[in-house]
Amino acid sequence: MATDYDNPTGISPLLPTPGIPGITLPDDFTLEAADRGMVPGPVAPKPKKPPFVQQSPVRFPSRDPTVYGEGISRLVGAFSGPGFNLIFRPHTDKSGDEDKDPDGIKPKLSVPLGGLQNDLLELNLTHEIWTFPRADLGEIPNRVAAAGKDAILFGIPYTQIVRDVTDAGTGTRVPVDRLGKCNVEKKKALVSDIHFEPGLLIHVEHSSPVSDEATITRMASIPHGTTINAQGAKAVKLVGAPDIPLFSETASQPFLVNGGGPIPFTDDQFNLDKKDATRLPQNMTDFLKTESITKKMTQDPNELLRIHNVGKNFSQFVRFTVSTTPSQPLDKQACPHLAAQAAMQSALDAFDTQNKVPAPPAPAPPANQDAKTKAAQEAATKAIAAARKAIADAMVLCSEPVPTKGQKPTAAASGTSNIAFLDGTLTQGPNARTGRVTSTFWISTVLYTLTLPKDFTPTLDNKGNVLMKDGKPVNSLPPFEPTEKSEVNASSGRRKFAAEDDGTFPTFVFPADRFVAKGRYQVSATQVQYSQTVNLIFNGLVWPHVSVATLVPIRPVVVNFATKVS
Repeated sequence: MATDYDNPTGISPLLPTPGIPGITLPDDFTLEAADRGMVPGPVAPKPKKPPFVQQSPVRFPSRDPTVYGEGISRLVGAFSGPGFNLIFRPHTDKSGDEDKDPDGIKPKLSVPLGGLQNDLLELNLTHEIWTFPRADLGEIPNRVAAAGKDAILFGIPYTQIVRDVTDAGTGTRVPVDRLGKCNVEKKKALVSDIHFEPGLLIHVEHSSPVSDEATITRMASIPHGTTINAQGAKAVKLVGAPDIPLFSETASQPFLVNGGGPIPFTDDQFNLDKKDATRLPQNMTDFLKTESITKKMTQDPNELLRIHNVGKNFSQFVRFTVSTTPSQPLDKQACPHLAAQAAMQSALDAFDTQNKVPAPPAPAPPANQDAKTKAAQEAATKAIAAARKAIADAMVLCSEPVPTKGQKPTAAASGTSNIAFLDGTLTQGPNARTGRVTSTFWISTVLYTLTLPKDFTPTLDNKGNVLMKDGKPVNSLPPFEPTEKSEVNASSGRRKFAAEDDGTFPTFVFPADRFVAKGRYQVSATQVQYSQTVNLIFNGLVWPHVSVATLVPIRPVVVNFATKVS
């Protein structure tokens, strides 16, 4: 009869992995209401943080889902993995187009006859690092103003780092480790950091009077000058593999702000066979050969997530979506854009009211003042007309654009705030103002198989403790790769570029304090995937900026429980 491995208190025999980024909080840090220390008499004890739990069939540590919800409760530790980034950005400043590359051999871009476009499409093969510290924020009190119940929020900080690992010379990814570091000397310079994001994920138990249902909010700061507050319904838990949706064929194409269909750009930026397109990388020949970037991926970036799931055995997943677009009617003052729109509408109404009220009769001016009075009246009329037009133009920036065919509308940015450079002016327009941000997360439990070729017997001292030297056990098993990795890499289920180590399979390690019989074991680990679309507004269009990634634990997953299958 097969014997399971059950060692819930076992710890990793490995030394800590150096260089993992993240946010560190003091051990005793916990947010709480100030009431406790402001009441006369003995001070009540600090509230205890919710403990980590191990729930079947998820036997690795997670936060209590009754407190944090099914979504963010499973986000513990550091994760990394490959991704893909598609972004249009303004390219009006072309001063550096013909600068030589670092070796001085060729210009950054080949300039075709007629010049380059004012909008550049950038395609990045990426490596992402997300860190969710074990520390949490404690109890966050939100006071209710009307009759009702206060809300206690629970949440965790996180950091996101995105590294560009595009190798235009070979049409592949730069080989990197779990932290996105390249150990090939000639290729180290190809790795560049293109995004850093500190943020918070918050579980909101209720949003009365808007809703009594629990919600999730993602609050983040973007270095380019944007902050977001994206909200969504609580996570849904389902059995089986994550339901990664298809993008429509036009979802990654820009579209008009206030109506009309998408603009395909098939003659230039989206024409991957065009070698002098306004695009980076400009020549896609090698990428198309290796299939590291394909036309399908530019139309449907979620294709990469589906590729990463080939050959994996999923037991369950949770899914949640957050967006900066409000799903409930909001008071005008709840959003600066809506408040500004309301104020400007009031100004227009005042103009109309003033024009409808008949002016009192004025005494006839002297004859020599008739011309001056008429000129002044004409100037005043022109000034009022100009003011009305300026207000109307400003209101366009605050309005929710009309939905276009095949596209969701860009919201009034109620959950985003941009610096002045991004917002632009009425005369020049935005320089890439962030409008709507929507992201969906799939947090999966994946089952893997480990093969142990021979028995392992721990080395213990005379007190029964693991014998240690230099901070680690003198005898331990090395990290194991799951057999599914080699099976998938040998199959035709993935594209050629994925036959290498694509970083979407974790490694596992057994604790050094317990006997482990040889054989095959089934273990589990968390996998995080996300798909995000940011609508950028510039040059009269809305430009989708799409990012996707598949993330697995950076550190080897400690096997505290395993089912022996043979």
